[in-house]
Amino acid sequence: MENSTNINFSEGGEDEENRQCINGSSTNIGRYLQNEELSIGAQNLLWTNRIAVQTETMRQERQPADISSADSTEQNGPVNNQMATDAGKIRQQHSGQCQRQRTATPISPADSYSRRNTNRVTTADPRARKKRNDKAYRDRVKEKQQRMESNLETLKAENDTLIKQNTLVNQRFETQSKELDGLNQNFIKQLENQHKMKFDLERLETENGELKRENKSLKRDNVLANEKFETQSKQLGKLEHKYKKQHERKRQLKSNLKTLEVEKGRLKNEIIELLKKERVAGYSTNFIGRFGHCPNVETEASPQVVPSLTSEL
Repeated sequence: MENSTNINFSEGGEDEENRQCINGSSTNIGRYLQNEELSIGAQNLLWTNRIAVQTETMRQERQPADISSADSTEQNGPVNNQMATDAGKIRQQHSGQCQRQRTATPISPADSYSRRNTNRVTTADPRARKKRNDKAYRDRVKEKQQRMESNLETLKAENDTLIKQNTLVNQRFETQSKELDGLNQNFIKQLENQHKMKFDLERLETENGELKRENKSLKRDNVLANEKFETQSKQLGKLEHKYKKQHERKRQLKSNLKTLEVEKGRLKNEIIELLKKERVAGYSTNFIGRFGHCPNVETEASPQVVPSLTSEL
């Protein structure tokens, strides 16, 4: 159990305007509770404002604050400590809201007087009031705990769902990372291929330029070759004509040669006949020195002389 703290407002620290602000806040929050369920912060604000109103009423009735503080310290110390802490925090947080609430919902003097009379009747016994406040506080704490447990279960379910979704997202992220790595590798390969193709294209362009120049040179050479071929064709025609003439002349010469050979054979036969008919004695000594013998004068020409003569002819 924590040490209790007494809630004691000084008589000179609160004025009538602050009391009206507190009463207006309590009334507005009470009306809001009838329609909707408030959050934990709104319930704490309502509870703190009620305590402030009751404390102010006790101060106005000039009850001894020390006796009530001692009794509350002995019985409900932790509750008072929590009440004081919450009251201080909420008073600091909502000090600026009092003016807006007062201007928005003004409270008539009759309502304020009836509320003070009601508080005097209901808060005559400080111990009973503290018990009621403690019970209400415990109920609120229990309700808050139940709500927090319900919220905790909901948050656990949401957390499990988020964990599953996170797992799926991580798996998808890993898959997409692998796909991205593969795409990066493919992109790098494509860049390398593109550089190679660019290099090949430049090389082909250079070779194409060289081939174009070579083609032009070949065209010029082809024109010159055609001109040379035409010249050679003309010369060949002339040579063919000359060859035909030579061939015709050769044929004529062969024909003449055959004629001469026939004539030679005829002359040879005539010479042989003449040699057979004539006598050897009628020839000069030159004939003897030439052929190496002398034929018989009385007989016809020797058969050895005839072949030598024919061979000479």
